[in-house]
Amino acid sequence: MISSEALISGAISSTGLSDFGDSSFREGLSRLCSSLASEAALTEMGALILGGRLQGLLENRLRIEQTYQEHPSIADEEVEGPIFIVGLPRTGTTALSQLVAMDPEIRSLRLWESSAPVPPPSSETQDSDPRIALAEEGLKMMDSAFPRMKSLYFQTATGPTECQDLLGMEFRTHHFDGMAYVPSYVSWVMQCDMAPAYAYHHRTLRLLQSDCPPRLWHLKTPVHMLSMDALVGE
Repeated sequence: MISSEALISGAISSTGLSDFGDSSFREGLSRLCSSLASEAALTEMGALILGGRLQGLLENRLRIEQTYQEHPSIADEEVEGPIFIVGLPRTGTTALSQLVAMDPEIRSLRLWESSAPVPPPSSETQDSDPRIALAEEGLKMMDSAFPRMKSLYFQTATGPTECQDLLGMEFRTHHFDGMAYVPSYVSWVMQCDMAPAYAYHHRTLRLLQSDCPPRLWHLKTPVHMLSMDALVGE
C-alpha cells in the first residue's frame, strides 16, 4: 500500500534532505494516498511504479528547497509572463506549444528539466546535460509499454512538455487521475484551494531560469482550465 508517511520517509532517506518547504503539500499527498488505497485497486507492479513516481516528486521538492537555501538570490528572480496555452485535449494545444517553443526569445519547460529540475539548468550545458539522455530512455520505455502513445502525443526529451509535474510537487493537480482511479481525490482537487500549487509552480520556474534564460515563459497543460482563478492569480 502507498502511504504518505512512507513516501516522505523514502524521499528523505534517498536524498539525505529533510526540508520540504511549506507543509501545504501534505494534505494533497495524504488525500491522494488514501484514495489510492481505498479506490484504485492497484496491482503490486502498479503500486511500485506509482509509488516511485510520487516519491520522485517529493525528492525533487527536497532538492529544490535545498537549492534555494544554498542560493537564496533565486527568490529574487523575475518570471516574465508567463504565457499559458490552455484548451481541451485533442484541440491542437500540443502543436501550438511546439510552435511557440521555437521562438528563441521564449523559455519553454522541457521534459528533461521537468523530470529533474535540480541542479538548475545552465545556458552553457543545456544542450548536453546528462538528464537529456535519461529522459530519452524514459520515452523509449514508455513507447515500448504504450506504443500507441507516440501517435497520440508527440514529445521529445528536449522539447516542451506540460507543466503537470510542477503542480504535482504540491499534489494538487488533476493529472494523477490519469494514472489511477482516484475519484475521491479528484473531487477534493475540484474544490480545493489551488493557490499553493501555483505558488510552487512559480517557485520552480524561478529556479529553472536562474542560470538559463530567457525569462519569458510559455507553459501548457489542459488542467489549467479547471483552475483559471488560481492561474491568473499566479
